[in-house]
Amino acid sequence: TSFLLKDPTRWNTETRDAKGAELEAFSRGTKFTSTTNKWGTGTIANRTTAAVDAQYGITQTLDFYKKTFGRKGIKNNSTGARAMVHFGRKVGNAFWDSTCGCMLYGDGDGAMFKKPLVVLDVTGHELTHGVVDATAALEPTRVDARGNQYGEPGALNESLADIFG
Repeated sequence: TSFLLKDPTRWNTETRDAKGAELEAFSRGTKFTSTTNKWGTGTIANRTTAAVDAQYGITQTLDFYKKTFGRKGIKNNSTGARAMVHFGRKVGNAFWDSTCGCMLYGDGDGAMFKKPLVVLDVTGHELTHGVVDATAALEPTRVDARGNQYGEPGALNESLADIFG
């Protein structure tokens, strides 16, 4: 028997492995499987641990949106959320990618962020960007060369993600 890190009780929400590549096509991510249905070791040395942490955050956030607002998924169409962990090399960020319709999680930059960015508040924040993308179509936040964000639609998008994440 083989188990897949996919949740049929939440519209087949699934997390995959980008394996250090900057993949923005969910279908190209590697599926997490297990013969024992035991996932991760709780250490960053185990690649599956980040996936399980991301999956947990996604399910908690989807449950919040369903219980609080009656939403059935990010687009309210009974379609599961999708995520990829281990995105890129030394990526100290996580983000919503509207092209792939998924959340992408870096493993940290090794300096400021030493662990994968898969904690619940980060997942809530990024999944909320997906909800905003599906409902309000606010422009993504613009960022200047120094990393400063500007633009009202982007600021609203970011603040909503901060509130719900």
